[in-house]
Amino acid sequence: AGGGEEDPAYTFMGYEQGARTGLPHGYGEQFPAFLTYRAGVDLQLVDLMRPLCDKGVRPNVFSNILFELHTKRYTKVYIKPSTRRSSARCWRASRWHRR
Repeated sequence: AGGGEEDPAYTFMGYEQGARTGLPHGYGEQFPAFLTYRAGVDLQLVDLMRPLCDKGVRPNVFSNILFELHTKRYTKVYIKPSTRRSSARCWRASRWHRR
């Protein structure tokens, strides 16, 4: 480690403009998000945000709408199926014990 070698002077930053366009075979144009130094934003959301803001929807309201949609989807995908399975198991178990 002490051979006089220095650490590389360049660190890859995914949010730099050149990072997306530098992907091989035009994949940068197909990349579905806009990256910032803090997060990634789906380009479909950016396209949806513009007309909603033109119609008076404020960014905090838009954020609340996204949060609600995300929570609803998460509940449908991850919480409700497991609740249905466990309640079905409980129902079968209680039915078996009554016999």
